[in-house]
Amino acid sequence: PPPPSPPLWPCDCTPTGFSGSIDTGKIGCNRHDRDYQWCYVVDPVGCSRATSSSVYGSDAAWRYCGTWFPPSPPSTPVWPCDCSTDGFSGPDDTKHIGCDFHGGLDKMWCYVQDPDGCPHDIPSTRFEHATYRWCGGYGKPPHPPPALPPAPPTAVPETGVLVIDGGRGVHAPLCVLPGMEQVAAVAGVPIAAQCCRASTCRRSVGGRCVSGEFNPDNASAPFAGSTYAAALWKCEELGLTLCNQNCRGTGCFYDFLPVWTNISCQNSPPPLPAAPPSIPAPKSPPQGNMTGPASPSLPPTLPPLPAVPSPPPPGSPPPPPPPRSPFPPSPSRPPPSAPPRPFPPPPSCPPPPPPPL
Repeated sequence: PPPPSPPLWPCDCTPTGFSGSIDTGKIGCNRHDRDYQWCYVVDPVGCSRATSSSVYGSDAAWRYCGTWFPPSPPSTPVWPCDCSTDGFSGPDDTKHIGCDFHGGLDKMWCYVQDPDGCPHDIPSTRFEHATYRWCGGYGKPPHPPPALPPAPPTAVPETGVLVIDGGRGVHAPLCVLPGMEQVAAVAGVPIAAQCCRASTCRRSVGGRCVSGEFNPDNASAPFAGSTYAAALWKCEELGLTLCNQNCRGTGCFYDFLPVWTNISCQNSPPPLPAAPPSIPAPKSPPQGNMTGPASPSLPPTLPPLPAVPSPPPPGSPPPPPPPRSPFPPSPSRPPPSAPPRPFPPPPSCPPPPPPPL
């Protein structure tokens, strides 16, 4: 008798054309009107690798077989520094897909897929976990980037905001009050926008100045000042806020310009008191034929004080007595005393005898 046939595996190609209880009419592994080899399996329920038939439903199933399969797209390993294909950089959804001139920068850049595994990335200033890198070309985009949407109308707060000097101490502070939303310059000098994260200044992000780079050596170079609404909007787009300081020495040559702040005018330091008016010197009357204003008269010169003799050093002999005068000393008058008593009247003389007759 012939040897018994080996038991069939559920995923074996059917030798009778039956896949489960369905007679498909397709026997064995063949192309079966396709450009690749395939077959119906013996047991569609027990074969987990088989695919339900699009003709017979789940009652019949098929799989690839033989040595030739349809080509599949090659899978490329993902490098951690690859540009994000869905906008995610780590857990942060940046909404920037692929390598492009994002934000109108003149260099192509992208957010990376795996910030923790990429050694060449730069931390983002807008997202906490995302990082980015430069990619593609470094030239100008072939077409100008689309214009950014206009900044939303933002009114100046009721307490006003302070515009201060950028760092060189040449611009006086200016309090911008409601109704001054169009102010973008102080005394003809444009006001720059600068942003902060806590106490860290950010005059530039990603190598690009927030208000554009100012050239102090070329006064004719174009540089547009920012209004309060534009400065606030620029900082919010970068995930930052306006600063409470002048950020002196942090780049973009903004030290030469006045800058916007988040300081209320009520919290600004009081101005220095004005100097008291000078008292004019008294004028002297003109003398003679002198022309022009007369010089003030000077006080008369006082005679020099007599020299005070210095005391002799201790242990020195006493000074000699002053020389005596050859003239006798004049009697000194006694000091005045009580008024003198009246002298008694002189005694009366007897009358002379009468002459003889």
